[in-house]
Amino acid sequence: MGESWCKRMMVEVNVATLLTMMCIPTFMSGFFLWKLHKREVARDALEDARKMKDLLFIQGIRAAISLGEASARVIRRNNPESCNGEMSMALEYAQKVKLKQKEFFDKQGIENLHS
Repeated sequence: MGESWCKRMMVEVNVATLLTMMCIPTFMSGFFLWKLHKREVARDALEDARKMKDLLFIQGIRAAISLGEASARVIRRNNPESCNGEMSMALEYAQKVKLKQKEFFDKQGIENLHS
């Protein structure tokens, strides 16, 4: 009885069928890994663009602060009687902000260097 059951359960499998059955999961795995890699590359490109945007934003802020400082110094030097104290306070504030930014980015650079 056991032998006839085994004979009934045997299925003829030719080489082409066997190769097809083995290739389908491999193909599917490869396809999904390729799609995943494509997404990762796109995500990396977006992250690089964000980093560049942040860098340009920070450089723009530094340029604006430097321009404001230079303008305040020129106005104070050429026409000191027109400066009422607000110009001096604004100049000091700009210098403090610039120093805080520099300290923050220095600290971030050191932390990222050692992590």
